[in-house]
Formats: sequence, structure tokens, C-alpha cells
Amino acid sequence: MKEYKILVIDPGSTSTKCGIYLNETPIITKSIKHTLEELSSFNGIPNQKEFRKKFVMDTIAESGIGLNELDVVIGRGGLVKKISSGVYEINPKMVKDALYDPYGQHACNLGPTIAYEIAQEAGIKAYTADPATMNDMPEVAQLTGLPEIRRVSTFHALNQRAMARKYAEQQGIPYKEMSLIVAHMGGGISIGVHKNGQVIDVNNITAGEHRRCGGLHILVDGGAVGDGVDGDAGLPGQLVFRQQTYGEQNGITFHKLGLVSDGLLLFVH
Repeated sequence: MKEYKILVIDPGSTSTKCGIYLNETPIITKSIKHTLEELSSFNGIPNQKEFRKKFVMDTIAESGIGLNELDVVIGRGGLVKKISSGVYEINPKMVKDALYDPYGQHACNLGPTIAYEIAQEAGIKAYTADPATMNDMPEVAQLTGLPEIRRVSTFHALNQRAMARKYAEQQGIPYKEMSLIVAHMGGGISIGVHKNGQVIDVNNITAGEHRRCGGLHILVDGGAVGDGVDGDAGLPGQLVFRQQTYGEQNGITFHKLGLVSDGLLLFVH
């Protein structure tokens, strides 16, 4: 088997991790935690790029491996244009989408950006796998109660698919032949339905769907609806309206109507 030296970069909301692997064997792995105070000194996530890239470059130097010895770089996928699951070569368009966040802002957007820059310096290719915005959902899974609003797939795709493949390997069954429900439970929560190697339904972690069991969208012409309470807080048994604005995406303002239970907000389905 040919041996590859692979640089792996994983920028997260509170940490940056990176490592160099010889195929699947780690040569060096490093992780650094970032405090809120430390990151708040930057004006936005794109301005953290050089700070986090320096950590990666210092790790490479510590390993004693030169850039010219690396074979490939892979960075954690960012919030980029909706694409199907899989591995993609990073190009300038993806870097632009990630860095200037038209699809959302998160530290993972720096993954493709830093990976691409280092790969360019090393004269090799950079890749990303299963970005958070990957979308394998069929048409029916994207429908909502309003034709103007569609459900989108934004979740912990990289970890979900990695764990699904690991489980499939343990069971001795190809991942593409299995039907699984996979839950990621960390700083965020996502639960996906995996069928034949694709995630055919999953909650959208950027829209707070990990907190609901169903929702009724009430289309309004701006302003409040009834005598409700803005926000998710409320007393048990209290009727709550939570306003969400989709802004430039579709220009629609709607409210979700729900009932507060003990510690839970149960939305009308």
C-alpha cells in the first residue's frame, strides 16, 4: 500500500485541532482550546484565519516534516454551497463561500480556507469531506407547511457519517447497505436518518430544530401575533410565540406557536 502523509485541520468554535497522519497512523496530533475572550478580540471569524493557521504551521514545524513532504491536506468542511455527501477538492470558489460566509458563519468555515492556503504553499491538493451543509435529502423531506420555506440540511455531517461507517465496519455490513439513525450529541445536537449511505432526513442545527418536535408556521405581515411572549422562555402551560425572520433569504416573517411544559417548549404540530 502506498504511504501518504496527510495534514488534517479541524477548526471548531472553541478549539483548533490538527494532525499529520501516515495513512491512518498519527505522526503528531495537537489541540488548542480558545477562550471566548481570546476569540472575541477578532472582528469576525474570517479574521481568526491567520491566528489559527499559525497553530497549524507551528504543529507542522514541531513534527519535523517539511511542507514538501506532505502529500495532501484535508480541512473540515465549512458552511458552503449545498452539495451531496462525499469528498471534494477545495477550489477558490469554495474558499470564497467559506470565508465570506453567504451560507452562515462558523469556525469550521476556516477549514477549507486554511487547508487550501497550505496546500498551495506545498504545491499539493486540498480536500474536504462531508461539509455541514451537505444535502442528500429527497424532495419530500425538504417540504414544509409553506411553499416559500424549505427545510435545509445543516448538521454534524462529518461526525455522523464517520460514526455510521465505523459502526457498519464493526457489524461487517457495508454502510451503503444499512438503515441507521445516528445522533451527534455535543455542543449541538443533530439526529439523522441514514439509508444506503445517504442522510435522507435530519434536523437543521442552525434553525433550532434540535429543540422542537414539530412546528406550525403562522404567516404574518410583521409585528406580534396575539398576547404572546417573545422568545423561548415561559411558564408551564403558557402559550408562547417565537418570531423568526428569514430576512433576505425569502423575505418572510413567521411565528411558531407552542406550549411551554416543564423545561420543554412543545410546538403545535
